[in-house]
Amino acid sequence: MILKSLFFSYMSELEGESLSKIDILMATYNGGQYISQQIESILNQEFKEFNLIVCDDQSTDNTVEIIKEYMNKDSRISLHVNDQNLGYNQNFMKLINLSTAPFFSIADQDDIWNSNQLKDLYQAIIKKDVDIVYGKSSYIDQFNHVVSNRPYVRNIDVKVPYLLFEDNIIPGRNMLVNARLKEQLFPVPTLSRTFIYDWYLAFKAVENHGIYYIDKTINQYRIHTNSVTNTDAYSPLKEKSFREKLMYIENLRIEAIKNRLNRIEVFKTFLKDQVAVEEYATYVDSLKKTRFINFHFANFFKYMKVRTLHYQIIFFIILHLPFLYRVFIMKYVNESRRSYEG
Repeated sequence: MILKSLFFSYMSELEGESLSKIDILMATYNGGQYISQQIESILNQEFKEFNLIVCDDQSTDNTVEIIKEYMNKDSRISLHVNDQNLGYNQNFMKLINLSTAPFFSIADQDDIWNSNQLKDLYQAIIKKDVDIVYGKSSYIDQFNHVVSNRPYVRNIDVKVPYLLFEDNIIPGRNMLVNARLKEQLFPVPTLSRTFIYDWYLAFKAVENHGIYYIDKTINQYRIHTNSVTNTDAYSPLKEKSFREKLMYIENLRIEAIKNRLNRIEVFKTFLKDQVAVEEYATYVDSLKKTRFINFHFANFFKYMKVRTLHYQIIFFIILHLPFLYRVFIMKYVNESRRSYEG
């Protein structure tokens, strides 16, 4: 009877482990200010069959202590602390390697998940049998106040992977990923701040079993100055003069071209559709050679992520009155071009 009891106890433990259909992967670094809100939102999910795996990247604040407190309350939470700082790209890829569930989801340390996130994503990925399903976000500030911001997450045609070349429109925080995609991810190409892990996952999913978008708000994305992915490139311009704004914008344009040229070299190392990569490279090269940005009016707003009326007006003036453009910044333009045109 004792052996029989031990056997059934062991089988129950195995069954309990198998209930974890989703591994939630959270990379942390000095996230003590907001991480409690994020963990609470995850524990309050309507879908309960998950484990939360946290990998801390040598935090110097109270992040690890907070996580350990939650570990004592909920056995679904586990913590790994890196021996050295890996950076968020390598940290997330390490987490993907640690995951053993049939599906994994990615959580930023400072957002807040809506209670429906896992349920809605899981139902969609089971029904559609794709590699990635994703939804959209609302936006909050450091005080949890809703803010109006750039809702760049959008649906894409999975038959046109080059739509991903220009921008990362499927963020990790909105993904649920089928674990079979892991077979396609390694070895990992060079990742950087301008080409990050979730962008890479999206490319590989489009090339394999595809991507599916659900038109539902599933989380609240926090925008604050300490966010790793905060991309408000125009915020430093609020108090600048008109001429300074023009100079700053031209510099952004040049840096954007450099970043795209660097990303193309990475794309070549892992994308199957090399023809599409070469076509995109030709397009970026044409931007590099253009003497005046007003020659590319149709693409400029999208290219430079111009999302506010204030800067649309400025760009309208620049693009339609090239004389002003020359008067204000032509000398600066000529000097800056020498740094990358050769």
